[in-house]
Amino acid sequence: MYLDFYRLKSAPFQITPDPTFLFLSASHKTALDAMASGIEAHQGFVAITGAKGIGKTTLVHAYLARVAPPQLTTIVLWHGRLSFVEILTLMARRFAGPVAMDDAAALLAQLQQLLRHESQQGRKVALIIDEAQDLPLETLEQLPLLANLTPSREPSLQIVLIGQPALQQHLRRRRLRRVAQCIGIRATIMPLTEAESLTYIRQRVAKVALPGGPLFTEGALQAMGRHARGVPRDVNLLCTNVLQAGFWAQQQPITADLVQQVMAASTGARSFPLGRLGLAAAAGLVLAAGLLWVVSFSAGPSASRRSLAARAHAWMEARRPTSAPLLVPPRLPQPEPASQARPASPPGSAVGQDPGEGYDRLVPLESLESQRLEPPPAPPGGRALKSCNELKAEIQAKLDAKGITGYALTIMAREDVKGQHVVGSCEGNTKKIALNRSRHSQ
Repeated sequence: MYLDFYRLKSAPFQITPDPTFLFLSASHKTALDAMASGIEAHQGFVAITGAKGIGKTTLVHAYLARVAPPQLTTIVLWHGRLSFVEILTLMARRFAGPVAMDDAAALLAQLQQLLRHESQQGRKVALIIDEAQDLPLETLEQLPLLANLTPSREPSLQIVLIGQPALQQHLRRRRLRRVAQCIGIRATIMPLTEAESLTYIRQRVAKVALPGGPLFTEGALQAMGRHARGVPRDVNLLCTNVLQAGFWAQQQPITADLVQQVMAASTGARSFPLGRLGLAAAAGLVLAAGLLWVVSFSAGPSASRRSLAARAHAWMEARRPTSAPLLVPPRLPQPEPASQARPASPPGSAVGQDPGEGYDRLVPLESLESQRLEPPPAPPGGRALKSCNELKAEIQAKLDAKGITGYALTIMAREDVKGQHVVGSCEGNTKKIALNRSRHSQ
């Protein structure tokens, strides 16, 4: 949604690994060189470690896309929760060979033949295991069997273990001493320095930005670089959320103040009310499920601030959990039960029951018994206290409009209306208006 506003060809800070955005810091370059040289020089095992989100998987994709020689057959396992037999089976399937057994010895013999054939064709084979810290210890313990499948002095299978620091801790165990001794090259990917983080952000933006003004101010760049602490995945998440907040604030370039407010909201340190142009920004999207960023802005004319607040409010409402609205139908008049229906009034008697305050139902003699000339009563609790003269004038006007003559309207005390045709109540239900046939009114 922010791509057009900021003139970007695509999203610059995707969290999925993309080798086209590869940024080689000093330690990233060392790790990539270690992988390439370890496979090329037949070093047996290569171990590359780094914190979560540091860019290890992106490095593997970059090696496969840019560095791996054409005569190399690669087998990549993207997760490490595999038994040794499962690894052997996946390797055999990679060579399109029939796999009809789950016996480790039989699979090893089959792989030995496959590797020998690859070697005769002048090809090397590399097994790359990502998230290797999740390998069961029993699986790690048996991996050296793969390195000894061919009797040649230079093994045709190279094994690269990519994992988090827990992998190093596993390799220090006594039972894995043999595996540790097989590792010819080790490399550790370190977090980006602050300067590297700024270069990382600039490089990603430059790859997708169309000609135009800067996307971030220098202060905004520095604030994001410090907050992400050198972890590329965290940089991507923060920059994406800042771009979303900047779009809804219509801010270009994005300032350090906006970045600070997004960071504060992400850590729960403070919130920003919509009255100060608060903005909400989420982060999963993906991730996954909904994170709320609330950002405030105080600069600019009041009309502009109201407009931005309206857009922010609409954006926040769009990200609320969706559910069917609760529809409350209007309350319709209900028919009275038969047992409570008012009895018909005989000629010459009062029409109906005491209507109560403000009720102007008018049913004059004979010709008016079935007519309702006035509006229905006001809802309970909402009736106003009408003066008797006002109500009398209203009733008289309605009768005149109907062309009815030969009547008189009389204001009477409530206790004196017995036997009268009551057509209205007034002054807090203390007085009544009665209708009589003679043409004079009091």
